[in-house]
Amino acid sequence: MTVTLVQFGGVHSNMTINGEKSKGEAKITNGCGGEVMIATEKVYGSVNNTGYL
Repeated sequence: MTVTLVQFGGVHSNMTINGEKSKGEAKITNGCGGEVMIATEKVYGSVNNTGYL
């Protein structure tokens, strides 16, 4: 999911993109240098993964 957001411009401008985004090899880092991962999260009471972290 993180790679898809990088490829299609869904990453906030204050994040740093490292790697080749067109090849799906890019990673996102925050202002402090920590890696950022986007993943689905199960919302309480839902049978589907409907939230994001």
